[in-house]
Amino acid sequence: MISNRYAGRMNCPKCDGQVLTANKVGDLEVDHCNECGGLWLDKSELGQLVEAEASEVKHLLRGRDQTNANARRGNCPHCKKEPLRVTSAMKKQVTVDSCPDCGSVWLDGGEFNAIFEK
Repeated sequence: MISNRYAGRMNCPKCDGQVLTANKVGDLEVDHCNECGGLWLDKSELGQLVEAEASEVKHLLRGRDQTNANARRGNCPHCKKEPLRVTSAMKKQVTVDSCPDCGSVWLDGGEFNAIFEK
């Protein structure tokens, strides 16, 4: 089982006062914001999720950026550094927030859907 070394209460990097909720996908624990639909993924989790079966990740394939979270800047919930905005290597039309220190990735609502589409 892969452990989440940052277990505990984490706030959404884009929504003030929103706590991320943990979602299990196999052995992974993925953090999700119920307000904006964003996902916080520890280093290497995105690659593992993209390789997963659609039935395993269907509960993550939801939401759109209804709150305009993509336009807001946030800080890494783990180390508080400002993430870099980078183009996804998997889908060039998706821009993700990547922490330069811990390697975690933030996907705004709907971005995982776009990346996961085969």
